[in-house]
Amino acid sequence: ALPELSFHLLSSFGSPQRLDYGTGHELSFLCYLVTLCRLGVFAEPDEQALVVRVFAEYIELCRQVQKVFRLEPAGSKGVWGLDDHQHLVYLFGASQLVGESCAGFLAKSRLC
Repeated sequence: ALPELSFHLLSSFGSPQRLDYGTGHELSFLCYLVTLCRLGVFAEPDEQALVVRVFAEYIELCRQVQKVFRLEPAGSKGVWGLDDHQHLVYLFGASQLVGESCAGFLAKSRLC
């Protein structure tokens, strides 16, 4: 499993040749996490923490790397997506709303 883990982790931070970063790189990090789960490193009770802590830190790091190295969006198609760099953050955020009323979500998130 080490070659697969190495490939996905190294592919998660953008392309050094093209100096770009996009949703495919983000997906590679998710594959890295899924592989760790399949190997038994993480269990089902860890899934929420993997998203709200590990994946969130990964996204924050990637956003800093994008700024510092001025990475272009990989394969950008203009206005086809909400964000040319990230996509899974929208899916994970939406999944937190499943079965939740807007009022209940806003009260828990302390936005109002």
